[in-house]
Amino acid sequence: MAVAALGSVQVGVFVPRDDPIGASAADRLRRACGEPFAPVLQRTFGRLDGLDPGAFWVIRELRVQVSVPASEPDPLAQARRIAEAVAAAVERVVRAGPGTNALRFTSRAHYAASLVQAVDADAAGSWVYNRFGALRQLRPVPALLSVASSLDVPLLDLIGVLAATPAWQRLLTSSSADEVRRLDIAIRAAADPDVPVPAALIEAARTARAAIMHLWRSSPSARRLALLAHLASSFGVTSAVVAAVWRAEAGPPHATEREPAAIPRIPETTTSHPESAPDAYGAPTYATPAAVPSGDDRAFSALGAVAFMLLADLDEMLPPASPLGRRGPAPARLRAEVLRAVLGAAVAADDPALAIAAGVTRPAEPDDVEAARTTLLAELAPWGRELSSDETLGWRHPADLDWFATAPPVLGVIANAVFRRFARHLVGFARASASYLAERVLPPGGVIAVDAAGIWVDLPAPPLQVVLQLACLDSFDVQPRWLDATVTVTHEAGR
Repeated sequence: MAVAALGSVQVGVFVPRDDPIGASAADRLRRACGEPFAPVLQRTFGRLDGLDPGAFWVIRELRVQVSVPASEPDPLAQARRIAEAVAAAVERVVRAGPGTNALRFTSRAHYAASLVQAVDADAAGSWVYNRFGALRQLRPVPALLSVASSLDVPLLDLIGVLAATPAWQRLLTSSSADEVRRLDIAIRAAADPDVPVPAALIEAARTARAAIMHLWRSSPSARRLALLAHLASSFGVTSAVVAAVWRAEAGPPHATEREPAAIPRIPETTTSHPESAPDAYGAPTYATPAAVPSGDDRAFSALGAVAFMLLADLDEMLPPASPLGRRGPAPARLRAEVLRAVLGAAVAADDPALAIAAGVTRPAEPDDVEAARTTLLAELAPWGRELSSDETLGWRHPADLDWFATAPPVLGVIANAVFRRFARHLVGFARASASYLAERVLPPGGVIAVDAAGIWVDLPAPPLQVVLQLACLDSFDVQPRWLDATVTVTHEAGR
């Protein structure tokens, strides 16, 4: 049914001069153009249903002249007369076609998409978008999500229009990683999770992945949204297409694609301990994976999942040539010890998530790994002494004297420095103790999923979730130098 939306209505009333009923007639007209007018206008617009089906018109100004009996006592009757005149005026404009005073969009979704494009181009000040007010000042992704809600446009319809245009790539490029991730989540939420997905569509999505291999090092969210654009021109954007994109991202690479990054393999079971032999230190190790089959992702829960919150600070703190940043079993085990020392005794040394975060791999010869570990600890000793003398990273809270004692002394110093660096992100908690802050910001637990696209970590919302939000640490991507896979960390409260 045709729908009308009025930005504003200005009414000028002419009544007979010196007519005793003139004043009351003007008052009735004012009331007729008030509360009863909108629903009456909507009903009257039903006569325009067949005029331009599906199209969305924006008319800058519509001048309507209508004569109504001054003696009519019923404001509702007056409203009907005015609504009929408005509908007739709109019909004349539509039949005349677009012009400087009227624009035609193919659909409501196309109108919404044009606003998003205008926002991205900093050109949303036009009268065409006056109805959106302050919404026009938003960044493209928030504007996209807001206008879909404001115009009651299904999000997938709006994405379908945008993704088939060059504006889509510009939008992704100009948006922050957090905005891209937010859009990614919104699209998945808008899709019907139970829709059947034809095998041919999944295969088309996997084939299209070859066109975005240059984006492989970008975030998983950006890759999926780029892949969605490749399918949009041929298939549109439906729940089935969205599902195909996510399954293709999780599936094995196509023959023409570059092999995705090596990531730790998750066990076939859903227990918290992978099926692997212990290494020289009694902790499990992980083999380089085969690609995870489509629809067969691996996921498990573990107390050490929270260790992924510390990866960015550990990686950024390490000097470029630090032995702790190297690949291999021995450096990985030392990283695991550092991370565990930060988190405290609540996380076991053999926690599988801790090992994945540290990049543990299966050692070829345990004796060689033990010897390498001893050598690395000796190499780290000078840097440990340097950290100890640092006024910020070497400072230790009096309550933390025993907190980092589970690791060798040099690793305890490094763990304290990692924690101090992490605490500096949290407004008001830079000097908090590890025993206090770990419980309130880094509580143990979480779910880890590994697929061919990356590592996904979903953590429980801690008591001080708002502090993480202020620091933009409630949701982020990270790829430390010892992992080839991008890690996406989210919290339950952010979903």
